[in-house]
Amino acid sequence: MNGSRFCGFLGLIILLGLPIASLPAADAAPAPLIGPQPMPSILKSYARPPRQEVLRDQITGAVTVMNETGSTIVLPDNLGELTGLHRFRCTASARDPSQSSIVGTHTNILKREDGEIEVTAESTIRATEKAFHILINLTMTRIGKPYFQRQWTATEPRRML
Repeated sequence: MNGSRFCGFLGLIILLGLPIASLPAADAAPAPLIGPQPMPSILKSYARPPRQEVLRDQITGAVTVMNETGSTIVLPDNLGELTGLHRFRCTASARDPSQSSIVGTHTNILKREDGEIEVTAESTIRATEKAFHILINLTMTRIGKPYFQRQWTATEPRRML
């Protein structure tokens, strides 16, 4: 903002009679700094320590990376507890890089007074020399009984550059 516009803006404020903060006197004590007030805790969460493992198959030359994380959140007002578990396993080989795969599983469990709801999604991508094969399974149980299930599959050809 250039100086003439600022002066015009300041003059407009004065004409309108809006209050303007004045600069503190040189001998005035500085205003106390008031930081943000702490928020009341409405959730409690507990994280599981992450786990990662690397496996090397000496015979096939394949390397597999496995990873697992998870956490639990206690909901306020006795609404329950939400637990999430996340895992994946990725495998590839330098001898045959076209043959590789990744499998991921995500599970969310809601525990409430009226029972437990569990939703699990598993996704798989397997590569071959000519295509990627994708499979997704979604399952939901309520109080240990199947409630919903759906599966998606697709094959996508490799497009080599």
